[in-house]
Amino acid sequence: MDEETGKIVKLPYKTKDFRGDAITVTGFTEPHKSSSSGRIQTDQGEYFPGVAGCKIVGHKYESTFIDSNENPELNEAIKVEDKRTAKKVVTQLNRIFSKQLPDLQQMGKSGIYGCVKYFLDYSMTDANFHTERAAVVKTIKKANIPGIEVKLPGLGGYHAKISGGRIKEILHQYAGQISNAAGWGGQGIVEGCALYLSQYQGDDATATAMINAFNAQFEGEDVRVDVSKKTKSLNEGRRFVAAVNKARQAGEETFEFDGKTYKVKKSKTVNEAEVKSDEDFMEMAKAIYKKAFGDKFDETKAEDAAKGMLKKADGDYGAAIGMLQSSVG
Repeated sequence: MDEETGKIVKLPYKTKDFRGDAITVTGFTEPHKSSSSGRIQTDQGEYFPGVAGCKIVGHKYESTFIDSNENPELNEAIKVEDKRTAKKVVTQLNRIFSKQLPDLQQMGKSGIYGCVKYFLDYSMTDANFHTERAAVVKTIKKANIPGIEVKLPGLGGYHAKISGGRIKEILHQYAGQISNAAGWGGQGIVEGCALYLSQYQGDDATATAMINAFNAQFEGEDVRVDVSKKTKSLNEGRRFVAAVNKARQAGEETFEFDGKTYKVKKSKTVNEAEVKSDEDFMEMAKAIYKKAFGDKFDETKAEDAAKGMLKKADGDYGAAIGMLQSSVG
């Protein structure tokens, strides 16, 4: 069915894709579950129906294209704790593969898995979940990003070859959408990517393995880490540092952060790039506390405070610096 007119169409169906290019729908594969939109085969490759403005109807599951303003159904076959965030990640992945980079679907299932694996790897690194990243990423098997050919309009049907390396460069430009949708939370990134593989690839086994691998990184402690709280703590530090640097670059004397007003203390250095070790952070902390407290400076207390921040930040020096800056106003 043509989504715009609501009329049933016969195959082969000549129409235009979302870019306005001519495309002919030659066949289709019905959705296997209510949260799937199915696939259409065209003279340009296999895509989601929404790419050609179509909707597959007349089957058990009524296909609905999911755009960036809609939430996908949640597949209860896999255990997702942060459902709201996971859905946001799924929406962004679906948007990338269906609207922004639909030609990626030429790569087939292993290619889509390769892209999801790339997004997962990038996003967990972006969110400072370096330690947990490796175990989760390796659960995605048979993932590969091959080269593809893209038709060049106006050149007699010639195609340009895009290498796998170039595709990764392209993916890099969109990867931030995933970590942003998850609020830079490791749990949301993992559960969202897992939910996407479950919903759109029917792969509950890989989805479950991903989530289990992530959760396993927090087991064996006296009290299991509340991942969402850990994420919030890390991100608050990173956001605070960004707010300080933005205000300083703009020449502002104060800035707002989470409803509070802070002064920009130009005499203090808040530069994450300069801190590359615990020792670097310790020296920065003592220098800042000495500047802030003057004659009342207590080196032992300063060291204890710095150690506490390092432990809480768990290797994220940006978060530690944010805590340090916040502690002195």
